[in-house]
Amino acid sequence: MAPFAVSLFPSIMPFAWTQTEEEKKLIGDIAPKKLNPNDSSGAAGTATGTGDATAAGAAAPAPTEGASAWNKAGTWEERDITAWASDTLTSTLLGCSYSVPDSDVTIKVVKANKMSELHDGGHASVAAVRGKKRYIYEFGYSLEWEMTGGNDEDDEDINGTLVLPDIDGTVASGEWHDVSDFTVVGGIKNSKRTFLMKYVRDGGLRQVIEDRIDDWVALLKATY
Repeated sequence: MAPFAVSLFPSIMPFAWTQTEEEKKLIGDIAPKKLNPNDSSGAAGTATGTGDATAAGAAAPAPTEGASAWNKAGTWEERDITAWASDTLTSTLLGCSYSVPDSDVTIKVVKANKMSELHDGGHASVAAVRGKKRYIYEFGYSLEWEMTGGNDEDDEDINGTLVLPDIDGTVASGEWHDVSDFTVVGGIKNSKRTFLMKYVRDGGLRQVIEDRIDDWVALLKATY
């Protein structure tokens, strides 16, 4: 028997369709059009997947100030500046000195010891967050002070410590930081108690320290 074949696709008659005038009004002109590369109006918007030519052709936003080149959107970016902050804050505190009015007495910070047991030894960073900078820092210091000069024996070789455990961004400029401990080597003599409270712990040298910390915060913000 001779082989035979069966077609899977029966014969399809050609189909022709002509738009009616009503269909042409509803559908519009669908004939292909040549794109003009110099035309930045509607065609450019369609080519980018949006009909808004202004949005499609808009320039990319400039990088946020203080952010890296890759971070053009200005999202969270943080830079560690602990080494700089620690060095400059320590030197700032070491420069604190106060001269008692109408006397030869001078009180000054002779050592500024950063407390390793507080705030993981201290840290500082600057963060750029959507166009705004945030300064984050936390340090604790034990300051050794010394008083020299004066006209009597009680004024000689008086020294002690003043502890500031929380030098951080929660304290606004002009406000004072908490003192967790104030000591005088050998104890405070009754004749000097009021004097030392006034010119070391509650004013005098303490005022100088607070003012210098404010200056340091201003330097931090100006530098970064």
